[in-house]
Amino acid sequence: MARRLKLSPSFLHPLVLALPLLLTANLVHAKTMTWDRITTTVQVLPNGDLDVSETRSYTFDGEWNGSYRTLDVHGCDGFKDIQLWEGNHQYVQGSVQHKGGFVIEPKGQKIQVRWRSREVSDPPYDQAHLTFILKYKAIGAVRVGAKGDTLNWNPIDPDRDGSVGKGQVIVILPKPYPRSAVKLQLPPRVAMPELPDPVQTFWYGAENVPPGGTLEFEVTWPHGDVTGGVSAKRIYREKLFAPLWLLEMIGALVLILVIWSIAGREPPVGPMAEYLPDPPSNLPPGEVGCLCHQSAGIREVVATILDLSRRGIMRMDKVGPEKDDLSFVRVGKDDDTVTDYEKYILMSLAIPNVGDTTALDILRDKFYTSVSSASNMLQNAVTGRGFWLHAPSDVRLAYWGYAFAAGAGYLGWTANPAALAPDSTMVVRGVAALLGVLLILIPLVSRHRPLVHIIAGVGLLLCGAGYNIGGLLQDTHTGVLIAGSILIFLLVGIVGYFMPQYTQKGAEEKAKWAAFERYLRSLSHYGGLTRAEDILNKYLPYAYAFGIQDDLVRELSSVQGVPAPIWIGNGWGTYGSPGWSGTGGAVGGAGGANVPSLQGISDSLLGGLQSMSNSLTSQPSSGGGVG
Repeated sequence: MARRLKLSPSFLHPLVLALPLLLTANLVHAKTMTWDRITTTVQVLPNGDLDVSETRSYTFDGEWNGSYRTLDVHGCDGFKDIQLWEGNHQYVQGSVQHKGGFVIEPKGQKIQVRWRSREVSDPPYDQAHLTFILKYKAIGAVRVGAKGDTLNWNPIDPDRDGSVGKGQVIVILPKPYPRSAVKLQLPPRVAMPELPDPVQTFWYGAENVPPGGTLEFEVTWPHGDVTGGVSAKRIYREKLFAPLWLLEMIGALVLILVIWSIAGREPPVGPMAEYLPDPPSNLPPGEVGCLCHQSAGIREVVATILDLSRRGIMRMDKVGPEKDDLSFVRVGKDDDTVTDYEKYILMSLAIPNVGDTTALDILRDKFYTSVSSASNMLQNAVTGRGFWLHAPSDVRLAYWGYAFAAGAGYLGWTANPAALAPDSTMVVRGVAALLGVLLILIPLVSRHRPLVHIIAGVGLLLCGAGYNIGGLLQDTHTGVLIAGSILIFLLVGIVGYFMPQYTQKGAEEKAKWAAFERYLRSLSHYGGLTRAEDILNKYLPYAYAFGIQDDLVRELSSVQGVPAPIWIGNGWGTYGSPGWSGTGGAVGGAGGANVPSLQGISDSLLGGLQSMSNSLTSQPSSGGGVG
């Protein structure tokens, strides 16, 4: 018989006490590091460089291998003669695989000095107090001026996640100066020291410097003892960059406007009539809209559908009380006047043959796939008539390519690759070089020779090599340059919309159709209401192509007795009433009695046209729900 084990409270008590110790056993070897003290000595040299020595004291606990110091190029032209000491032992530059080595790693506009003070096989630190001395020269840190020489320096690295127990800064000027001639500025939280008179060496400090806190100072002394000065790199970064960048943006805008005035402006046309009461040519409505708007879309497609109805090729019947209760009926055969894009539209409406019928609701969420192709065919038809030098869609697409080249090229010429991605500089340079090669190859393998691609490609190749403007001058304004690149990209891309250029023939044809549009817009002003019925029957498709169908229909419906267009179709008056012959043109009923008036169907007609436009462009919902 099995015996049950009973645990007495006296037995459980030690386990309960030991549990927290067991749970926290792994925390015994947790890594901690504190910055106990940092003392920085900054000596100004006669050539404008700084001789800097940083004594850095730490307390390490756990498996620390060493530490690092990040030096910011901002404020000088670089660093040299970097040395690291631990007591009397000098570390060797080249590797951190073993104790006593250090490396210098570029990090964009900064460099990082990392060192190893413990071998991997050594036991972890146990409250070890270590002191390192970092020595280096900062090149060209002094700003030389006629009224005084100035040094602005941050002697303690701000990229810390802990406080510095005590920070001290010692500054040594080139020679003693009267105290009244030396001006010192310190952060608000740092107490101002009492300067000696004369002053050559002074010091200040603070305790418990918080993470990110600095002991930055700016000191100015009389000019004359520093023979060096700010280099061209710093002058560019600190003085010239902002005005030059502004000039570059203004120059880019001016250049784009010049290019538009040369390659995008319409050719001048001679004297033109204020208005034309009839179409200036037999150009179909869809092509007229494409010509005037330099693009084709659903407006031109619907205008073509209306024109096919007007010509007796098809019919639009009103088959219900709702706005989208429409059906399309094929009533006429193809003839020489039916163009390829009109045949495509008829096929997309599912009425390619005489007698075919389809409903608008069947075409919803389907016809939209044909709009793009129909629009391209319309545009090609207008291009084939010699109205443009190049198809507008091709020109605009090309200009988006120019926009990309211009934006990327601007970055290639001006951006410092080391500042674009400090941790992946070589990747940035490789991508820039590859993109530069591709942009240079495009003009070589294409019919056109876009100069922008070549200029951009050269800039990107230089960026890849590190010899572009930004790389040579060690620029740090990465964000501003990226913003400039995006601005140039948008400017070129947007102006490309206005770049399709008419031929002389096209400009004159457009001007004539514009005069006809003015007539349709202001019939009452030009006396056109006297021929309201004729205008409605013939020119409603053109009004739709111009986008003024609502104004035209409402203005004509104000004239008493104007009938609806004879070609519109069945059911537009009283829904379901007979009276149309179905031949696409003749009116049934004695004396045309069943023909509705425009005044009676204007709202229904305009609503039906809008519903047709909406339905023919509607797309299936991306959601998976069932309505």
